[in-house]
Amino acid sequence: MYDHDIAIIGGGPGGYVAASYAAQFGKKVVLIEKGKLGGCCLNVGCIPTKVLFEASGRYRRLKTDATFGIDISGPEFSWDRLKKHSEEVRGGLVKGVSGLLASRKVEIVHAIASLKDEHTIEAGERTISAEYIILATGTKPSIPSVYADIPKVVTSDDFWDIDRLPDPVVIVGGGVIGCEIASALSGLGTKVTIIEQLPRLLTGFSDRAVSMLKTQFEKDCVTVMCDSTVTGIREDNSALIVSAGEEEFSCDLVLWAAGRRPVDIDTGGTDIKHTERGYIEVDDNCRTNIENIYCIGDANGKSLLAYSASSQAMRAVRHICTGYDEYDEQMIPACVYTYPELAKIGMSEDECMSEGITFSVGMAPYKALGYAHTTGDEDGYIRVIRDIGTDTLAGAEIAGRDAVELIHILQPYVQRRLPLSMLTDIVPAHPTLSEGIKFAIEASYTGSPQL
Repeated sequence: MYDHDIAIIGGGPGGYVAASYAAQFGKKVVLIEKGKLGGCCLNVGCIPTKVLFEASGRYRRLKTDATFGIDISGPEFSWDRLKKHSEEVRGGLVKGVSGLLASRKVEIVHAIASLKDEHTIEAGERTISAEYIILATGTKPSIPSVYADIPKVVTSDDFWDIDRLPDPVVIVGGGVIGCEIASALSGLGTKVTIIEQLPRLLTGFSDRAVSMLKTQFEKDCVTVMCDSTVTGIREDNSALIVSAGEEEFSCDLVLWAAGRRPVDIDTGGTDIKHTERGYIEVDDNCRTNIENIYCIGDANGKSLLAYSASSQAMRAVRHICTGYDEYDEQMIPACVYTYPELAKIGMSEDECMSEGITFSVGMAPYKALGYAHTTGDEDGYIRVIRDIGTDTLAGAEIAGRDAVELIHILQPYVQRRLPLSMLTDIVPAHPTLSEGIKFAIEASYTGSPQL
């Protein structure tokens, strides 16, 4: 009756995971992508940002290697070589996605797609029919039209096309994207100004974590202006002049990193419901108001994270293929690749108080960990929130070296509320940063870690 069992629009970490997973269920799958496979994450988001972060981190360490008896005078950084490496990394990953889908016999169509009706997609010159349709169309940077056409005003999508390391830079937006790129650029010696209209950076993190990041920003000559709005950008010879209230900043480049919005897709042939903010409404299984159409990832607005999109992809496909609908609220860690790294999961202290949870807090500062002293990374902490009533973890926050790796140790304990004895009974290797997790939990009982 239909050409395919499942048609997926969008080839990012939601779409290609959905396609691969559905094929493993024996479904005939077609994936429609107008650009490169891998979506924002592989091409202009997560991957290139982390390549830049790694370059910045290595450069920082080279400048301090004398402490460890290594004499490297005047390390030099090449934007051209980094850009080439970044392109090779991205290209290799995109090729890997393409190969995976080919091995599972997923048909790939490169075209702009629109919904003709509930089972029919127009994809370029092709008409594709499918029993089920999954929308994985993602989001794109949001920038006021008045600034969109000014040369040297770029979004996070365009940033990777610049031909040299910019200096100085004004970044509009103090969220995850703005802070990550500010940290990476400042580590390479670029002078950065962040303009954020909210009262503080990274609103999802604690004051303690943000204060730690701001302290490092000050050391790296990053100027942070909160409660401030850009009121104008004008060209002045080869520079840009950015106005924010009564302040003006001359810069080489403006990175507009203040928000994202859903990618436009023509759903006119259907009656799919949208939220007031333009996202597609879905239920717990990522199904829209139309029974055979699902929407995953950024496009539904639930969580603008690549790994959340992949998780939703598997949930939607599982629901389509097996009818599984026992919704399991997942605890998605929030990670920021700055220097220092920030990561958190579960509830905050304020959230616990608002829900009437009796809790205790335990913290292990990095300075109490031998390994942090061996690496020179003493700034940081592991902080856990213990639900006293159930003796389980309600949430955790880590700041410092390897925070984005360490947070996953705690993820099952927060999500599943596993007994804390499973953690306190372990004997971690010494010296490590991960042993600080046990110390932090011990401190939630005793008030101080048993070091």
